[in-house]
Amino acid sequence: MSTITCPSATCEPGAYLLGTLGSDGRIKHLRTPLRVDADFVAKARANGEPESHMRFAAPCQEGKCSHWTGAACGLIDRVMAHLDALEADIRADSPPPCTIRGSCRWYRQSGVEACLSCDLVVRLPEATAAE
Repeated sequence: MSTITCPSATCEPGAYLLGTLGSDGRIKHLRTPLRVDADFVAKARANGEPESHMRFAAPCQEGKCSHWTGAACGLIDRVMAHLDALEADIRADSPPPCTIRGSCRWYRQSGVEACLSCDLVVRLPEATAAE
């Protein structure tokens, strides 16, 4: 992954599986991202919405993404603002292990502060989130 990477992509062929949701509600990062193929997608979708319990990465789509503000990714800003508004002490004390930090859109945009909130983000498909 040499381009800027979105750490909250959908489960599609060509994406990378970054981690899975743990019982504590945090993403447990894989040591090595797993490239997703059509067979993986089919098996993952047979068990529900993969994005609700797995995190995926793919090249950042910028203007093609609903989270794009015109200059940056609005998702991580909303996540960090939400945690600030809650005055929640649930951020990690140190950045979790990450295999995409060097190319991560959120890290490039917000630095280590984004990393401290990253393992709390689970992407829900738009249809599910709207219900």
